Amino acid sequence: MSTEPGAASIDKGTILAFLVAGALAAATLEAEAVTSISDNPIIAAPQLALCYLLAPGLLVSAMNGFLASGAVINGVLYFGLVKFIYWLVTRFRQRAKAQG
Repeated sequence: MSTEPGAASIDKGTILAFLVAGALAAATLEAEAVTSISDNPIIAAPQLALCYLLAPGLLVSAMNGFLASGAVINGVLYFGLVKFIYWLVTRFRQRAKAQG
């Protein structure tokens, strides 16, 4: 990356949001493998948590019949959510740093 003034750069929040959104969008496309919950409770707990995260996209997919549309919905939703949470955390850290 260039350190010249005016050079374009992507902040850490955007990179994190892309990674999380991409992972959840990809998991939505593999919904059949993810939603069959295992009998082993150690494996079933993370599978169930992932199913809860994928629920908005899976509901959209159930409405129109296309799994790819659910992946898009999950990608956009979680990109915005992670970006907003990252912004909140950095804002609170800046305030705490300024106060003491």
